[in-house]
Amino acid sequence: MNMAYTTPGSPIEVLTDLSKLECNPYLLAVDDNVEIVKSILLLMEMEGYSCLAFSKSTEVLPFLEKLSPLQLPGAILTDLTMPGVSGYQIASALSACPEYAPIRIVAMSADYRPLYARDIPGADDFVLKPFQIDNLLDKLVPYIRRPFDSTDQNQSNEMPL
Repeated sequence: MNMAYTTPGSPIEVLTDLSKLECNPYLLAVDDNVEIVKSILLLMEMEGYSCLAFSKSTEVLPFLEKLSPLQLPGAILTDLTMPGVSGYQIASALSACPEYAPIRIVAMSADYRPLYARDIPGADDFVLKPFQIDNLLDKLVPYIRRPFDSTDQNQSNEMPL
């Protein structure tokens, strides 16, 4: 699996139509461990969020360069230690480009040494692996939103009793 995409209620699929990304903001997850990628995709789908994930970090920056501003993710969750392009390099490269300034970068690592986002140039937040689901969601939710949820609006025409 190099790249996979999911939306709430949809199976994981290979993304072929970039217009699907205009449900902005969504999460873009990057990890060379395919099982972690699958877990993040499943978690985001179950929690009602859209997620695009890569298992090859070398594909992330060229992919982002192809996107219009409306197609950019709201947040990127990236592992720090990956072959090819590290999460450190991804965070640094994105933070150096003004067009990517709105994207929040959450770094993750099993290495406990970078305890804070400030220890990672370009990162907005940090999660230690193995992550706790609630902790991960607490870090990501401020940067991504759920698709329209009809339960969020009071659509009842009934008078309260």
